[in-house]
Parts: sequence; structure tokens; C-alpha cells
Amino acid sequence: ESDFSGAECSQGLHFSSGGYNFNRYGDTALAVAVNPMDILNCPYSDYTKARTLALTPIAVLEKDCKFELTPEIGEMIDEMFANHVNNLQKMD
Repeated sequence: ESDFSGAECSQGLHFSSGGYNFNRYGDTALAVAVNPMDILNCPYSDYTKARTLALTPIAVLEKDCKFELTPEIGEMIDEMFANHVNNLQKMD
């Protein structure tokens, strides 16, 4: 198994805090939820992006990247959180 913990760039699902310039990766930004246990890497040289094993798309963002937490999106996040807690309890 390779250790990518210090890799600056690699394959996999990428997400950003919003400060990262994704101009080469399409024109549709998504709001996503990420379980911290699934995070593979946060490069030292660019703390605005990271790689993860899994993420849950929450909403398509408008061009200005503004996001409004609606009750429906809140329910999706709560369900995802409950599933992660359930999975952790099964590991015990």
C-alpha cells in the first residue's frame, strides 16, 4: 500500500475550502460533505485542497459559489452523519 500522506498531487476525489482555483476541472462547483475519517491528504503547500476516499454531494453551487443550507440539505447532512456514526459503532 502506498503512502500518499505527503504527496502534493495525486489521483482521487479532491475537494476545496473554496479558495482553490479549479479553473481546469470543469465549470460546475458542488457543495460536499466529507467524513474526516475519509480524508487521505491535505498538501503542505496548499491547505485549501485535500483528497478523500468518499464525499457526499450536497448541492450544485451557482457561479458566485454561494450556498444556502435548506431544510432538505440539512436532512441529507444529518442522515450522512448518522450513517457515519452507525458505521463507527459497528467497528467497536
